[in-house]
Amino acid sequence: MKKEENVFKINLILLLAIILCIPISFSDDVTIVNLGHTGFEEISHEFTSIVTIYINIDFDGTANACRFLNYDNQMTKPDLPPVNNDWTPWEACITQKYWQLSQTQGNKTVYVQINYSTGSQALYNDSIYYNVTGAGLDVTPPVAPLIDDGSFTNNPAEIRIKWDGATDYESVEILGIPLEYDVVLLEGGSPITPIIRTMETENIFTGLDGVLSHGDTVVAEVTAINSAGLTAAASSDGLLIDFEDPWWMLITNKTYFEKNSVNMGTLDESGWFNTDQLFFGWESADADSGVGAYSFALKQEDEVPDTVPEGEVGEFSEKINHTFNNVKPGIYYFNVMSRDNAGNWGKNDSFMVHIDSTPPKRPILTSEKYNFDEKSVYCTWSPSEDESGILGYMINLTNKDTGEVFRSVFEVGSATSAVIDNVTVENFFLIIGAENGAGLWKWSNEKETVIDTDIPEVSSMQSGTVMTNFPIVWVKTDEKAFCRYKLGGEYYSFEYTNHSYHETMLDNVNGAASLLINCSDMYANINDSISINLNADSAKTIADVAIPATYMSYQNMIVTFNAAVSDGATQLGGATANMFDVKIDGKAIDFSVFDLGGGFYEISLIAPESHGNYQVIASADGKPSNVLDLTVASLNIQAEYISHSLLPETRLSNMVYNTGGNTIGLASDDENAIITPGKFNITANTDNDLYIFYTRPALEISTKNSIIKKNGFMSKVNPSFGYNLVQKYIIKVIFDYDTLDVFTDENFQAERSGMYTIKKIRTSAGKKAIQFTRK
Repeated sequence: MKKEENVFKINLILLLAIILCIPISFSDDVTIVNLGHTGFEEISHEFTSIVTIYINIDFDGTANACRFLNYDNQMTKPDLPPVNNDWTPWEACITQKYWQLSQTQGNKTVYVQINYSTGSQALYNDSIYYNVTGAGLDVTPPVAPLIDDGSFTNNPAEIRIKWDGATDYESVEILGIPLEYDVVLLEGGSPITPIIRTMETENIFTGLDGVLSHGDTVVAEVTAINSAGLTAAASSDGLLIDFEDPWWMLITNKTYFEKNSVNMGTLDESGWFNTDQLFFGWESADADSGVGAYSFALKQEDEVPDTVPEGEVGEFSEKINHTFNNVKPGIYYFNVMSRDNAGNWGKNDSFMVHIDSTPPKRPILTSEKYNFDEKSVYCTWSPSEDESGILGYMINLTNKDTGEVFRSVFEVGSATSAVIDNVTVENFFLIIGAENGAGLWKWSNEKETVIDTDIPEVSSMQSGTVMTNFPIVWVKTDEKAFCRYKLGGEYYSFEYTNHSYHETMLDNVNGAASLLINCSDMYANINDSISINLNADSAKTIADVAIPATYMSYQNMIVTFNAAVSDGATQLGGATANMFDVKIDGKAIDFSVFDLGGGFYEISLIAPESHGNYQVIASADGKPSNVLDLTVASLNIQAEYISHSLLPETRLSNMVYNTGGNTIGLASDDENAIITPGKFNITANTDNDLYIFYTRPALEISTKNSIIKKNGFMSKVNPSFGYNLVQKYIIKVIFDYDTLDVFTDENFQAERSGMYTIKKIRTSAGKKAIQFTRK
């Protein structure tokens, strides 16, 4: 980046020197050199990161003075003094001179003018690029990256390429300038994406789902670029596009631990097995990307497993068998499917297992007869039942004197009686045994047993800080259970229990206390997985009570919300019920409080009888909470009659009806009753009456609406939509009995003012009768 100026002047001097025979010598070179950079072994002298540089001047003995100038204009030559007075004064020429460039960054040019003792002058320059970052100083290329393209994919719509390992000590570590990368994808040696310039170490290419086909191999090319523009490129080993699923999946091993014989046996789908341990192994294959993972499940529904690989991360392909322990009785389906390394899930293989670990229902001997003449026994029994079916019944005859079973007869299937011949022992007793499909027996002389293998489910109060040295702790169980807690290496029983709720008060706890809960049900199933960790600090005081800001309820309904109690920093448990106070609109009310643990308390109260908006404040130890805005809504009931033939309807203020041959309608005495336009319905508060009526043509329907609106309908003598509301009616009663005649001794019409007698008689035929007679 140097150039020589004043060529014409130099040529003229040469010509004069030749004519005058004057010996001359010119400077051979002027070179700008940077001062180097800490940490660099080699550096490019075409760049500098500081304004101080030095100038190397190569001159001969005839040079007697030099002067210097910063002149960054690349388009013109600088003028000499006196036109341009920015030149330095003449000074003795030295071979190396320190120099300050101008402060602005960019390409910098320094001019040097040399004066020779011969009277001639020469003008030289050199340039250097000034950049405070140091970009361009590095002369060594970066280390090429290592590319991870995933090897296989079934989703070319989103191809993720990652890389690492690209380093450049000078650019990155010394100058602090990160590497840049050019990334491009190729298929068959040709680019299929634009080049992406990025400073990240991964890139996602999208939109290639219509470009690539099954079996294509995509190569990622990543070029690392350092601060000097030097590069190092690397290519991936190829990403195979695989759209096809694994082509086969097979369960190859199906075995179980047989409880009866304590051996391993082979499962089949038709049999029943007495076991609680199952083992399955499987194999799969994929022709393109290979099998990379499996998903399997043992459930009581025959369904395909989820698409979450089983096993340890990084070792999914090695999970090719599994043992299921503590399997409960029932019918199960084992399902397994494979996923290839491209992400394609294959078909599912399924196997059904029947497990029965409980004996059948006990058969009961209902009769037995011994025929002494024929030496035969006839017996009957009640049938047994079992999920796995009954294979048959065994009849055992035992000698009462010796205790020896001298005859055993097995009746296959569902027989409930048997005849046993040639029974020579007369003093015997007989028992019946039933065998189920899993090979388990139940005998008539055994008691029925209840099998429960489920541990009790346990929930407990939350751990945390309590503000008392006598904290109350509790646990709940989902069944009848006995619970203990372990504290200080010893077990203690809960002081109070109703078999599902268990509570105790700890005595004089100070500081940290850890309780291990142990709950066992009536069948000795134990759950000891629950623990409570407390920090008892009686010096703690309540500073803050927080309850919800809003709550919506209905009239006279239970309102339940949680209150968080703290000292301002730590939530505090252990507050007693008498420390709480709850007010609605400033008036104290009845409430209940339950310590949930962890500084949370459950507060319950009854919503006011009237609907509206109320303010609730809960105080603890005199510290009031925030205000809870309680909205109490009315309970409404809506009646609706659906019939397209009734529209359009007629609406009054409290009534909706339709008149055809008769009148059908809905009404309510609620002053806020709602009638929805376009619908044959009415909505009313549950505190008011709602009427559904069907009656003769309405002559007084508007009058009844007015009475309903005034809430006076039900107070009328005969509240009815079909009749006058005030007039009394005499309703004709007809007596008609199959065994009793009703008649009068004369023909007459009943009158309001008439008096009548009714007497019991017998007719001439002797039949009972009732006779009406006018007085």
